[in-house]
Amino acid sequence: MEQLNWDDIKIFLALARSDNIREAADRCNVSYSTISRRIDGFERQLCARLFDRLPSGFVLTATGEELLPLAEDIEDRVAEADRRVFGKESKLAGLIKLSMVDALATNLLMPDLAEFNEIYPDIELELDIGYGAADLARRETDLALRFAQNPPEDLIGRKLAACATAPYATQEYIRKHGLKTTPNGGRWIGFHRGRSQPLWLRNSAFPALPVWGQIESLNAQMEACKAEMGIAMLPCFLADPQPSLHRLAKANSAPRFDLWLLRHPDLRSNARVRCLSDFLAKRIKRRLPQLRGITNI
Repeated sequence: MEQLNWDDIKIFLALARSDNIREAADRCNVSYSTISRRIDGFERQLCARLFDRLPSGFVLTATGEELLPLAEDIEDRVAEADRRVFGKESKLAGLIKLSMVDALATNLLMPDLAEFNEIYPDIELELDIGYGAADLARRETDLALRFAQNPPEDLIGRKLAACATAPYATQEYIRKHGLKTTPNGGRWIGFHRGRSQPLWLRNSAFPALPVWGQIESLNAQMEACKAEMGIAMLPCFLADPQPSLHRLAKANSAPRFDLWLLRHPDLRSNARVRCLSDFLAKRIKRRLPQLRGITNI
């Protein structure tokens, strides 16, 4: 194993974890022809076939299955070394990867992030905007702002706020479906798959209304609500500033939107990660009224 190329192992892992070669190429930020060429070369080096090439895609052979945990162990060791070296950096300069959902970036924190760049011009921010949980152990991100109820115990976590939510709809949708008096129709905009009647729905002002579809993005849910697709259960900081949206009930804590700031313990001494972490905590503290649904500003 000591003679193997780490890049080949990364490509092997990406393909083993992907549904198809193009997805693996996206993970590795290379062309799909590069994936195919590197896997072919890797197999020649090992004198073993790692994948069966089927019409449905690449499928691990028995040899590939045997290699997988060994490759993952190498990946973990490389990631640990990377974290430990990065964690000791003391300069307020260089790259930081920060992950968060779209609504936090576009509707709450972008002015603060711009100011952070003004104050610390030598620190470069790479924003990962998405709803997947970026892997802090493998440094897919260095710092994560994440909505969670019980964050992983192996991470350093700071609970910054309990974000209030409320049901919202346009005035026309409210009038059309009698939502202020006796509901005569209407529906919820769904945001995840799961139980047919989750707790947030049972505890809402309209538990009998059906849930329609699945829209993961908070910003897209809000736009769907503004387009009168239905009622949306949205964080108050996101929906309150929208003049076309109106609350249909008091702000509450269900579903839970606890906002956590997370990092890996190996990064506790990195100067720029610590600097950004403290900066975000202070700025979010200033915005607690918005996050708690106390103000529309």
